[in-house]
Amino acid sequence: MLVINNDTLVQGPYDDLLMFAANRKVADYITRNYALRMNQKTKIIRSLEEELDFTRMSRDAAVATCQERLDEIGRLKKDLDTCNEKKASQRTWATIGKGTGIVVGVGAAFGLATLLKQSIAD
Repeated sequence: MLVINNDTLVQGPYDDLLMFAANRKVADYITRNYALRMNQKTKIIRSLEEELDFTRMSRDAAVATCQERLDEIGRLKKDLDTCNEKKASQRTWATIGKGTGIVVGVGAAFGLATLLKQSIAD
C-alpha cells in the first residue's frame, strides 16, 4: 500500500501504516504539549521578570530614601556638635553671670535692709 500525507510517503503493510500514523499523532501531540508548556513557562518567566523589575525599582527608591536620611542625620550631628561647642564656650560666662546675679541680689537685699533699718531708726 502507498500513502502520501503532506510531506511523508509511506509504502508498506496497512498495520505498519496505522502504527506510523499513531506514532506521528503521538509525536505531534507531545510536540504540541511541549510547545504549550514552553509558552506557559515563558509567560510565567516574563511575569516574574516584570515583578523583579518592579522590586528592583522599589529597592532603588528605598536605598535613595535611606541615603537621604543618612545625609540628613550626618548634617544634624554636625549641627549638634557645633551647638555643643558654642554651649561649652559660653559655660564660663554663664557661671560668671550667675555669680554676678547672686552678688547683686544679695547686695540689693543687704542695701534694702540697711535702708529699711535706717528709715525705721529715724
